Amino acid sequence: VMLSAGSYDVDSPLEIVPGQGSRSGAGIIYIGGNLTIKADITYSAAAVTRLKYIPSLVWIVKGDVFIDPSVNTVAGTFIVLGDGTPANCPAIVTTNSPPASQGCGRFSTGNDKTLAAPRSLTVYGHVLAKQFLFQRSYSAPDSKNRAQPAEIFIADGRVQANPPSGLSELSRSLP
Repeated sequence: VMLSAGSYDVDSPLEIVPGQGSRSGAGIIYIGGNLTIKADITYSAAAVTRLKYIPSLVWIVKGDVFIDPSVNTVAGTFIVLGDGTPANCPAIVTTNSPPASQGCGRFSTGNDKTLAAPRSLTVYGHVLAKQFLFQRSYSAPDSKNRAQPAEIFIADGRVQANPPSGLSELSRSLP
């Protein structure tokens, strides 16, 4: 368990590695404010020999999550609680007119229109948030000329296979 009493920034690439020996690969990071992700967060591709070694990280954020538009990959289960202000958190209808509701537990993917070339974002894991603000504009055809999504969420099953201590009930309720 890692604790941050206030907001936290991921400024450099982070690779989540498998456990080994008596150490589990599962963990919890608690952020007592906003989480700003400015670099890729990935799971290691290293082989594991036991279920308890599978890297599985849960981020509990008592604020909002903001992802920089330059980020391509984010890994983990994100539980975005918000800081309690404002008390009323309306749904976001369009990206052109989001309500002024920071603090509601928002997961923002980052406006890639500020970049020279738009980028897609892939999230490996789960996101539980009160609000989602999908801001990416990336668009490119695949090999069969089908449009690819700007934001891709892949429920990879890590948190179900190796839930962090105290979160096994939560892991059973996720798809």
